Amino acid sequence: MYAAAKDAPFDYICRYPILGASGHLGPKLREGDNQVPEGLYRLVLEPNTPYHAALRLNYPNSEDVARAKADGRSNPGSDILIHGTEGSVGCIAVGNAASEDLFVLAYDTRSKNLPLIVAPVDLTREPAPPAQSTDPAWLPELYVELKAALAELTDGQSKSVKKTAPEKSAAQK
Repeated sequence: MYAAAKDAPFDYICRYPILGASGHLGPKLREGDNQVPEGLYRLVLEPNTPYHAALRLNYPNSEDVARAKADGRSNPGSDILIHGTEGSVGCIAVGNAASEDLFVLAYDTRSKNLPLIVAPVDLTREPAPPAQSTDPAWLPELYVELKAALAELTDGQSKSVKKTAPEKSAAQK
């Protein structure tokens, strides 16, 4: 996770492990494929969830809709969350303590659209996953975009992990 004060560069804050995600490397293409989307998204608070605490991705965004239309796909999917608990079908499960931290941090920013980069790996440190015959033609271009977005965050930053997420959530303190 990276954060920035107003008009300041982003700083690395901590890392939250993903405890559950379904599917395989590669983007979400349709409703029910159990894939986690890959792309540049925005987050909003999702207070009404059965998954402890959650943030909702704006998936599908305009790029996802345009890619689906170009591919002839009619339903790219919906309802993607970063949430508590440890299991997931298409969402990103980070556990209850981490989901509380993220929810409180998002609430405290008072922002209605927090940026989120979802990539299969840290593309500033590792190459993109090898191409598969079933990958859409636009996937390499998406990985270039994600790598550039990640590089903006990490430009001039230490690439080492400074600290891990706290064991207790902000709500428990």
